Amino acid sequence: MSPAYRRTFFDRLGPDAPALVRSVVFALTMSPLGAVGGAALGAKLGLEKSTVVLMAIVGAFLAAALIFFVIRVIPYASGAAMQATLMPSGNTTPYETDYSYEMALVIKGDVKGALDSFEEEIAASPVDSSVRLKAAETYVTQGNYSRARDLYREVQRIPGVERRDDVFASYRLIDLYRERLMEPGKSLPEFRRLIERYPSSQIETQAREALAKLKGEMSFDQ
Repeated sequence: MSPAYRRTFFDRLGPDAPALVRSVVFALTMSPLGAVGGAALGAKLGLEKSTVVLMAIVGAFLAAALIFFVIRVIPYASGAAMQATLMPSGNTTPYETDYSYEMALVIKGDVKGALDSFEEEIAASPVDSSVRLKAAETYVTQGNYSRARDLYREVQRIPGVERRDDVFASYRLIDLYRERLMEPGKSLPEFRRLIERYPSSQIETQAREALAKLKGEMSFDQ
């Protein structure tokens, strides 16, 4: 009789284990910068040597914690906040983002490397909405609105796309047309699409209200 399988640490973490480990490792590589900063501050203040060492240790810890927070907590929190705004019914799972490797590249200033990595994943995953949404958000920060627009449209066209991703992509498209591309008229079909696709829902109600408001604004501007 073979011995029972003992669950490893990675088993307990689940499918998110590799991404979590990468995040921790990257955060730790940034800790020396915090140590240097803490020591420099202590020396500048003229503190005793033992206190300077303590400040270096604290600085290293704070730097690692900050980097980990940026690449793990903020992306999840921002996605959840957007989800709550678009569909506040409470019956859906918050929109989750991970891609800590790409986010780490962005933090290091290698935005091109992050986008190249996203594009590789997009090419390999024709029906993955999450990577397209994350890549689109990154393209927006770089001012490449046309590529972001194309990715949001790809999400809308994915067969069986989850409602949360479809609605998220639609509203981000609307934001692009109104705030970035300065083509508010192209937002109208997006609102109508939401109304037709999700009848008798809060999404429809919100889309109708926003559509009426936008029409009023456009009439006033003419």
